[in-house]
Amino acid sequence: MYGICCTSVNQAHSQTLKSDFLELRRNYVGTPLTDEYRFDVELIAGVISQLKRGKAAGLDNIMAEHLQYSYPILPCLLTKLFNLMFEFSYVPSSFGYNYIVPIPKPKDYHNKSLTSDDFRGIAISSLLSKVYESRRVFLISMP
Repeated sequence: MYGICCTSVNQAHSQTLKSDFLELRRNYVGTPLTDEYRFDVELIAGVISQLKRGKAAGLDNIMAEHLQYSYPILPCLLTKLFNLMFEFSYVPSSFGYNYIVPIPKPKDYHNKSLTSDDFRGIAISSLLSKVYESRRVFLISMP
């Protein structure tokens, strides 16, 4: 059934499109890295200053307060690091690590045994990965 639904009506046209795609793909080098996509110190400092304090630390044990009260050179170093990561298309695997904290759903739990359906999970991620990812959110929210 799947093969019938996804088969082209015109095989010649389908082959032409496929060969055009493969030719374009062979010569594709990606989007050029322009200044529009680069991180800058002001941007990183703005993201750090807007982090909410008192939140749980990720697996790296870094909290917002660590970044906000650190030496002023930190946004410069993070800017350099993030631009190198972006330029070399490399993101550390630790940026993808998080842990799940079960939070009870708001219900009446008296006289009831709890099941996994009575909880929702929140993922606690690395703060540096949040700074790296929140760049685009910060750009959108700027006046």
